[in-house]
Amino acid sequence: MSVATSTMITWFNQYYDKETNLSAPGYEDSEILVFLNNAQRTFVKDRVFGKGFGKPAFEDNQKRVADLMHLVQYQSYTNPSDFHSYPGLAKCKYFSAASADRFGYIVSVEVQVTRSYPVVTAEWISCDFIRNIDAGKFDVTTFNKPFFIHPKYFVLSSQCMVMFDAYTTAYMNGTTHDVRMRYIKDPETLVVGVGNTWPEKVVQEIVNIAVREAMQVSQDQRFETKIIEEEQIKTQ
Repeated sequence: MSVATSTMITWFNQYYDKETNLSAPGYEDSEILVFLNNAQRTFVKDRVFGKGFGKPAFEDNQKRVADLMHLVQYQSYTNPSDFHSYPGLAKCKYFSAASADRFGYIVSVEVQVTRSYPVVTAEWISCDFIRNIDAGKFDVTTFNKPFFIHPKYFVLSSQCMVMFDAYTTAYMNGTTHDVRMRYIKDPETLVVGVGNTWPEKVVQEIVNIAVREAMQVSQDQRFETKIIEEEQIKTQ
């Protein structure tokens, strides 16, 4: 069951007053909405990547999947105009990830490929995520013909770059070789009077994040004490 944005504001005020013992300056509803919207973006990022940015880890446990299930989307790229050659790398093409609806974070990429070895024709295969600084290691040139069955992908700005090895003969042509991207979309902006899609169990976590940020902004020393205590508990 979803929770109204006005209820989230009420919960924020209740938790904020409890944490500050009613001694800290309060916030207007418009200011609270800023904290709540920032908090839901922080929540999504933490659920997708865990503690640090890297390979998406939201499928590491069922709770992360359940929390973000309503934000998981699929985008197919099937037109020749979707794909562009990348001049810096020999067998690399890219598509605009930002063209997806409320695009947030890429979870996985699948492509149709035709290969000379092993021999396959227009079959779907999943891509491996790499860091963009490592892309040069997989580049295909006259003197360097690496072999990797699973294409590699990395993100550069709002573009998703996909690299193929020397034995991939057809890929991303918009006819028989398409691309599917699975991604997490950005949550809807929280507005009073407009419903949101967060389940109730998640809303409390978002409110807690917002309150901690509000306490930090107000420079309440109890915030720093609370963070230290939380970190100590996590490491026990």
